Amino acid sequence: MIKGLKRAASYLLLIGIAIMGGQASMASSSAAFPGDLFPKTSDSDYLECRAMAKANLARQIARFSNDDSGGVATRLPFGAHSLEELRTATIGLGFEVFTISPAILKLRLPLEQHVEPTGTWHFAVMAGQRPMALLTLARISGRWCVVETRDGKLAETLDAIASRHAAQGAESIRFIRMPLVDHDLVQVQYPATHVHYELLSAPGKLLHDDEVLNLFSPAPRPSESAPLE
Repeated sequence: MIKGLKRAASYLLLIGIAIMGGQASMASSSAAFPGDLFPKTSDSDYLECRAMAKANLARQIARFSNDDSGGVATRLPFGAHSLEELRTATIGLGFEVFTISPAILKLRLPLEQHVEPTGTWHFAVMAGQRPMALLTLARISGRWCVVETRDGKLAETLDAIASRHAAQGAESIRFIRMPLVDHDLVQVQYPATHVHYELLSAPGKLLHDDEVLNLFSPAPRPSESAPLE
């Protein structure tokens, strides 16, 4: 009887350890994925865009899978290296595109209060862990459509930046496309701190408002703003 109770207790202990291990595994797998750092002004828009991106990918896979030529590498979409790579491609990181009006830069107003959504979204087409393409979606005649396909370099860069900031405890990241200039940036929010900005062309260096404004709209020199006597 005593031996039986000991065996039962040992069995229950093993079950308890297994459950705790499973919970720990679930907790680690539900840790903030870098993509979760990107805020969404509309969850419904995000879900609709993601569904459209998946549908676009599925159409391309079906089209080339049924191609009698077998899919010559140079003709495959999204920069896929092979038909097999295309068939196993998935939709990965999705994020909204924001911008700052040139007038705001010229007036040197606080950037945080004037970051606005552009109405476009980007979704990465993934080959395993490699972003091989980036889809741009916009609303046309009331429907979300894929309007552009580019290489996956931007998605790769943003994923690396998001991963680094996620590991350091950042709360959110916004991708900001700057008009009329080539220096796009991200806005990074950490708990209990002011927002910072990071140029995609100079990753790792966090900038304050004034530093960003000086890059895009340099402050006038005293001699330039003072009236002539």
